[in-house]
Amino acid sequence: MQGILSLRTKIPWVIIGCFLFQGTLFPSDNSSAPKLGTLVHEHKVYRDPNGLIYWPMDMPVWIRLATSPREDAPSFLLKNIYQEDASVSEQYVKNGIKLEIPGRQFVRWINYLTEDEDLYKFMADGAPPRTELGLFQAPRSVRGETVFYGKGLKARLGSQDDLSGVEQILISIDGKAYVPLEKTLSLNQEKRYDLAFYAVDRVGYAESPKTSSFIVDLTPPQSSHQTEKNLLEDTLSRESVILLSSLDTLAGVDFISYRFDNGTDVIRYDRAVGIRMEGLSDGKHVLQYRGTDRVQNVEIEKEYRFHLDLTPPRVAYQVIGDLYLEDMRSYVSSRSRIKLQADDIQVPLKQIKYRINDSSPKTYMSPFLPPIQPGRFMIRFTAIDQLRNRAPEQLLELFMDLEPPTTRMHLIGPNFSQGSGVIWATGRTRIKLKSFDNVSGLKQIKYQLGEEAVQVYERPFSVPKTGQYLFRYWAIDRVNNREMFKPLLLMVDESPPQILEVFSINSIGTETTKEGAEIPVYPQHTTLFLNAMDNSASIKGIWYQLNGDDMKEYTQVLFLDQPGRYRITIKAEDQLGNVSVKTLEFMIAQATE
Repeated sequence: MQGILSLRTKIPWVIIGCFLFQGTLFPSDNSSAPKLGTLVHEHKVYRDPNGLIYWPMDMPVWIRLATSPREDAPSFLLKNIYQEDASVSEQYVKNGIKLEIPGRQFVRWINYLTEDEDLYKFMADGAPPRTELGLFQAPRSVRGETVFYGKGLKARLGSQDDLSGVEQILISIDGKAYVPLEKTLSLNQEKRYDLAFYAVDRVGYAESPKTSSFIVDLTPPQSSHQTEKNLLEDTLSRESVILLSSLDTLAGVDFISYRFDNGTDVIRYDRAVGIRMEGLSDGKHVLQYRGTDRVQNVEIEKEYRFHLDLTPPRVAYQVIGDLYLEDMRSYVSSRSRIKLQADDIQVPLKQIKYRINDSSPKTYMSPFLPPIQPGRFMIRFTAIDQLRNRAPEQLLELFMDLEPPTTRMHLIGPNFSQGSGVIWATGRTRIKLKSFDNVSGLKQIKYQLGEEAVQVYERPFSVPKTGQYLFRYWAIDRVNNREMFKPLLLMVDESPPQILEVFSINSIGTETTKEGAEIPVYPQHTTLFLNAMDNSASIKGIWYQLNGDDMKEYTQVLFLDQPGRYRITIKAEDQLGNVSVKTLEFMIAQATE
């Protein structure tokens, strides 16, 4: 059989100078120099399980003819290339055929007579694998340019090769020699890891090593506490603050959490606020706290035991000397003295404070004299402990027998006052007068309304008729000490406010509703103003209800920009509770262009 070997390149199917082949393709002894940082990997020919040959691209190819398919069969180098130029054959014998394009390659056999041809395929591989490092099953955090991982860190290398496939993956840990990696690594030591890794394919191509450096942090933070503001050792006050701090030398502290008394409510600590005592009861407590770093290492919970003192001292009084009780009132003389005393169970007492009537507070030192002046006087007193717990102020009411009775007026029902001796009320408002006498007791209370006759007060009364009245009242005790009368102007108002509504535009017509009522029609974008007037008492407020919605307080004009039927209920109320209600119905017409 006659045949021709031809040398042609065809993309993407690459056809190399054709040869007849039986047996094995043999690589030369040359291999490229190992890449820096890797082991020496000689380039070699690889035959896959299906018999497909993968040839390193940097190895030249020579064509031999074998006498049988056996590996040890004699083979003969083809030295003549079908070219007129003999130097081409010489160059081929010396240097072989160089592969220039990776991927599928073909050796073509052509029957010279019939021009039938056969293709014999092999693969050219010139690219190394691509390897990626996977780190997983552990929290990760970045601090500056350093990467940290927590407990349970696993490392896995994955590599891909497009042609001959990955032969092995190698790894170097902390500068040690490269070793093959065939399984997942457990990185369970607290230290800095410096990993270098690469993969080699089945024809000996190795990728440039990749590196990854990180720190495994297995140690939780160390937290501590301190207390400040108004405390006595481990006895804290409502003003005290507990401060927490935590130190972590690697990944750094993420947060501190705390709880009280084995509770389930765990709170994240806010260093700007600290831990304050709000919400804690008086007595013993345990603060439990711990730190967590940025890779979820959690500290063993620490405890701080303290006593929160919220209980103020107990304080009491005693009148030394003259004391007379009548009808639950206490009367004293100029010879009486007041004694105050207090005690505290948890912490020492700091001081007792008192003040007479509205005078400035004083520090109690010893029993003191009451003020020598007629009438009632008040002694307010309290005690303060070393943690500034203050007892509720107690009031001691005493009477000195030097003055006539004192009368006060109380209004029951709607009323208000703007000062200057003027009071507004309604016909339903009742006037109540009450008088006090220091010793002899009250005889009677009298009052006069305008120019009417003087009346003796017996029970609360009202003034039903609208008008202005000069109202005077006074009291007389059983020894006829007469009180100076107290005049005031009483304004009785029974009239509700008058509601006023103003539309910004006159109506443009009317419309008959389904109920047969005629209602005005206003153009779109009309503005409605609401107001109210009262003859005596001032207006408390105006409210409105739009189309059945909730009642709202009127604070600004109403813009009617939506076409349709409107029903507005308006309510006005004066300062005495007199109320008027008014309902408006109208239409807003659609604006025409």
